[in-house]
Amino acid sequence: MKEKDIDALLKDIPNSKSEEVKDKYILQEEVRQLQEALTNSTKKITHLQKALESKTAALQELGTEHEELMKKMDNQHQKNSDSDDSLSREALGNRENWRNLSESKDDLLEELKEKTTEANQQKAFLDNLLSAVVKHAPWLLDDVDADLESMATMSHVEEWC
Repeated sequence: MKEKDIDALLKDIPNSKSEEVKDKYILQEEVRQLQEALTNSTKKITHLQKALESKTAALQELGTEHEELMKKMDNQHQKNSDSDDSLSREALGNRENWRNLSESKDDLLEELKEKTTEANQQKAFLDNLLSAVVKHAPWLLDDVDADLESMATMSHVEEWC
């Protein structure tokens, strides 16, 4: 809701309660925004975890290929064959891929750590906010419930933004 909508609702409420209702609405809006931010962060974390799993699988695949190529290289060096040059080039290309994938994984892990920290901070703030409301002004919750019930019984013809 916008500030105008709150003011329109507050016209019918006595002045002494209008500030309380306004404060409750502001707190509710902050809680809603924090919950929305937490949900968004959780979605991002889930997406990053899936990306990390994908990169980890690719990294393991490359690791296996790398080990196989290193074994082939060692065998070729022992035989001193002509194909040694082509395997060396292939191994060098795979080493480059290995390095790049390893750097991508580190970046993903760092970003995942940041998002997890942010989500935990937002959750802690929301928990503290709700605890403060319950501890210092539990009547706000009753008033909010009553307000929500009265709004639900209002005519559906009116449109609230």
